[in-house]
Amino acid sequence: MYPTIEMTGLQKRFDGVEALSGVDLKVGQPALLGLIGRNGSGKTTLVSLLPRFYDPHSGSIRIDGSGG
Repeated sequence: MYPTIEMTGLQKRFDGVEALSGVDLKVGQPALLGLIGRNGSGKTTLVSLLPRFYDPHSGSIRIDGSGG
């Protein structure tokens, strides 16, 4: 069984600069995903929120229904 990862309404700021705003993502089956975007678009910030290297300012991250 693979975990379901759900991110809802994620927002993250660094010293007043908004790195993420209202990000929603759900992955529920084995998948190969890629994040594409320009430099400074928040790709690394999004991935860093998953293991809680950073905490979001708002929104939630749920893995198999638990989290917050």
